[in-house]
Amino acid sequence: LRVTLPGSYLLALGLSVWLIYTADHLSDAYRVKHTAHSARHRYHQQHFHTLSFAFALGLLLNIALVFRLSPKTALWGWALSLLVVLYFLMNQYLPFSKYFYKEFLVAGLYTLGVFLPPVSLYHQSLPSGFWLVFIQFGLIALSNLLLFALYEADVDQKDGHPSFVRRVGMPRAKNCIMVILGGLLVSVLGGLLAAPAHARLREVELIFLLMGVTLCWVAAFPSFFRQQERYRTVGDAVFLFPLFIFIG
Repeated sequence: LRVTLPGSYLLALGLSVWLIYTADHLSDAYRVKHTAHSARHRYHQQHFHTLSFAFALGLLLNIALVFRLSPKTALWGWALSLLVVLYFLMNQYLPFSKYFYKEFLVAGLYTLGVFLPPVSLYHQSLPSGFWLVFIQFGLIALSNLLLFALYEADVDQKDGHPSFVRRVGMPRAKNCIMVILGGLLVSVLGGLLAAPAHARLREVELIFLLMGVTLCWVAAFPSFFRQQERYRTVGDAVFLFPLFIFIG
């Protein structure tokens, strides 16, 4: 979209992501009465009060940042915040795993949040290729979350955390991940075929290709990536790949 985002927008976006994930992990850590089996949940258990205080400070800062956003961005942000609150309420009070797949909802909310700031500042018709990029980014976020759930199925089972993998079973979950990644790569190749007339789209598609191939790598070698939670390090690192556009 070639939209310049002010620093306050980037800070609000990054802080919002941290607040949502921290709230989710604190909620999980609070519900688990024994010592959590996953390292990140143990961390949130051990530092529950400190992280809760940091969360409160971050929330106050983020509310203050709202007043530095355009009215349109702020309005859309509040609307998305309501969806996030609804997600937490459903997670808390409904038999969540029976009706919803957490990974699909989180991927959708995350994708909407990432695209919200630039789209809210864009005052023309969205260019051709935008929705392709939007869907592709959502598929990357979804495959990332499903891969993590696949690697952590045993831990989730011990701690009682619902997940797509636990619900449908390991074999079907693996097939679903491969279908999602396959669909992503096919769409990227299609985007590259259409990209010669759109230099910016070509750059984005090449980055998405690198992200998709990396996630396929993580999926293909579980014995290697399970060691020292390499799957989480590499799986999250793919979201730094778009920096190559700005470096170039």
